Amino acid sequence: MIKNEFDAQRVAITEILTQEEIEKCVKKYEEIGKTGKFAAWVDENIITPNLERINRTVQQENDSRYLAYFVACVMMEIVE
Repeated sequence: MIKNEFDAQRVAITEILTQEEIEKCVKKYEEIGKTGKFAAWVDENIITPNLERINRTVQQENDSRYLAYFVACVMMEIVE
């Protein structure tokens, strides 16, 4: 029998980014959000430099690109 389970947890954006980082993301999303370049910018400028801190905070290893897409999805909800 195949299990259809995976180990995941729900995380709020405020658990992985500081208020300052969120504000930078909002500002950058307003500039380039619909160009297809936002997630890459978040990965390079916000997530990757802080990945060690983020992993400690959520107590698990994370992929920076996945987290960047998560941030992009949240920004779509916040900004649009």
